Amino acid sequence: RLNIMRPKEYLLWCPARQCYTTVVQKFSKYSEEYMWNRVDNLICGDKDKKLTEGTRFRRIMFRIIPENFTDAAGEQEYVKKFQGLLEYLSKKLLKEPAVERDIKIVTASDPRPEEGDNNKRPRWRRADPFKYFTIQLNKGTDHYQWMEWVMDAVFDTQRTYKIMLHWLVANAVKVEAQVNLLQRRCSQFGLRLVAFPQGSISTNVYLHPFVAPIIIPVHNNEHTSLLEKSLVERFGFIDDGSVMMDPKELDGFNDYTFPVSKFRRIRKFSMFPSKQVVHKTGTIFVRVVRDEKGWGIFILHENRRYICNDDDLQRQARGVISEFRHYFSSVTGSVGPIPS
Repeated sequence: RLNIMRPKEYLLWCPARQCYTTVVQKFSKYSEEYMWNRVDNLICGDKDKKLTEGTRFRRIMFRIIPENFTDAAGEQEYVKKFQGLLEYLSKKLLKEPAVERDIKIVTASDPRPEEGDNNKRPRWRRADPFKYFTIQLNKGTDHYQWMEWVMDAVFDTQRTYKIMLHWLVANAVKVEAQVNLLQRRCSQFGLRLVAFPQGSISTNVYLHPFVAPIIIPVHNNEHTSLLEKSLVERFGFIDDGSVMMDPKELDGFNDYTFPVSKFRRIRKFSMFPSKQVVHKTGTIFVRVVRDEKGWGIFILHENRRYICNDDDLQRQARGVISEFRHYFSSVTGSVGPIPS
């Protein structure tokens, strides 16, 4: 059956810009088929406990924000803190020695060829950047309540580190206990843990229908490179790795030439990697999408999971966004309101 996608544009208030901005949601005639058989097997105790997108599992995401160390001694101290967390998770919580063995630690002195090589691969050949660990939430014969811990396979001292908690069937009290345990242990070891929304790793920049990102297109290769460089060197952003993008999710940018596979008729083969950075305060994340001409699209998101109930953090985030938008005007020489 033909599943027709119908885009719907509407105006949504953007607090960071203090004005309404256009956002897009796509509606399909038929919803994607739900994986009933797979979900039934998981609930009934299937030993292959791997959660996939089709199962519509619940999730909570965190990132460890790296410290602002200035020398090798400070970096090694940061590594020791993370190793302490890994040791605890391996022996006390997950009870899997593979946690410490499987997580690779990369410092500033280590080469990083794998990131560039991995991004050059087609989507279906890219290595999985995460490691998966399963824990039971209940003891005894109750095997239905379990949680999947998903962690970055590489801990880079100059990059954020992702930890995600996934579950399908679980008591809210049990889930809250796991979240609190992770937060307490990170605090104990001196690691800064910040909650992030699912949109920070989604291919869809309009994932949340009531959150409007700020979108700034740049039709110049040199300007794009300068602005991208300034995020880290001028505005205090930190590398967050790459996020896969689907050109079908970027409506209204017909003058851009995005790199897609010759197999683009297959949806999952049409994706390409884009760079993402996170502000050192954890209040903002920015995705930089570049096309084959070097033109860029800067997609700015406030971290609503972190700042929504804190006026000070909101002011910090909007101050950084305002400074970047003014710097954009000075670099590109544009006048008037900046597009979003």
